[in-house]
Amino acid sequence: MAGYTGFIQPNPGNVGSHGIAFADIAGGVVMTLGRFVPILFVLALAGSLAPGRVTPAGLGTLRTDTPTFVFLLIGFVIVFALLNFLAALFLGPLDQALTPHLYP
Repeated sequence: MAGYTGFIQPNPGNVGSHGIAFADIAGGVVMTLGRFVPILFVLALAGSLAPGRVTPAGLGTLRTDTPTFVFLLIGFVIVFALLNFLAALFLGPLDQALTPHLYP
């Protein structure tokens, strides 16, 4: 589907070119469904989980109002960010060294 736009050019240039209504409408429907159907599924899941009973906190419960939770959350965010950016940071110079003509 790469390059599929639903746009026909019968002559060189833009003379006589026109869009295909089916491709435009089908693309709009697919984009609308692709965006709103997952949202509806998540709302349905939340609605089915909402009436569930609340269980009391036990020994293994990680409370969200303690410094331990804050440190774990900050640590997770830092590790996740490092794992995302270190690959590009380390592989960037290697890519630049292997392709000298692309980066003058």
